[in-house]
Amino acid sequence: MDTKSGKQIMFLGEVRERDSLRYFALSTKKNGFISPVDEEIEHSLSDLDGVVIESAEVEEKMLDVIRKRLQVP
Repeated sequence: MDTKSGKQIMFLGEVRERDSLRYFALSTKKNGFISPVDEEIEHSLSDLDGVVIESAEVEEKMLDVIRKRLQVP
């Protein structure tokens, strides 16, 4: 998200739910996204695809990892 305009810059994925489990789905063609992330970002975040988000703490840690990998302040 651009902090000045509030507009989304890139869509990385979404939190989905299956069998009462919340998990991260990276924005890829394999996951059914029409506009997937580019190959570089997919490579950087591919290990997070499917990670189960069992608590707010896990979600925050995952967001920290994404920020660091993509060098977002």
